[in-house]
Amino acid sequence: MNISGSDLAKRIGVVAATFLAGVLVSFESGSLDNRPHKPYRDIGGIWTVCDGITGKAVVPSRTYSDAECDLLLAEEAYRHSSGVLDCITEPISVYEQVAYSSLAYNNGIAAVCRSKTISALNAGDHRAGCAGIESFYKANDLDCRVKENGCYGVWVRRQKERAICEMRIRIPGLFDDALAEMTWRTS
Repeated sequence: MNISGSDLAKRIGVVAATFLAGVLVSFESGSLDNRPHKPYRDIGGIWTVCDGITGKAVVPSRTYSDAECDLLLAEEAYRHSSGVLDCITEPISVYEQVAYSSLAYNNGIAAVCRSKTISALNAGDHRAGCAGIESFYKANDLDCRVKENGCYGVWVRRQKERAICEMRIRIPGLFDDALAEMTWRTS
């Protein structure tokens, strides 16, 4: 997938866009080799395909190619990243961009933007913002922190998104720590 010339890269930067695409593939399908090319119903009963793609683009009777999955991922990553970044008023790091964009991709832009998580971030409390990512631990009113509920992967994802936000999961080899810690205006 060519990220460098994409709208997403222009909006959040090549490094953040590259890392976000990798994170989303990792969280949604595990790897490019494992992505489901045929739509299925997720835990919420929503038709889903490729790397967690939902909505109008998903036709239940259709099989999607890798190229179509790549395009859908790029479009949806851009939409969710732009949407969540539009409601963040505080300068944030590349890591925070990736974490909040992933959270919005999984939970919806509106839910993330109206959350206490973003309110804390916008008040300048980056630690509370990152910690607040873990407040999105439910799926279909099930507590995903409980393995027996069948959605434990959601809780694992929230923990990883928080770790990315707090820079405990690093972006290896892409740039040095000084650049990684720079903050970027979101608008």
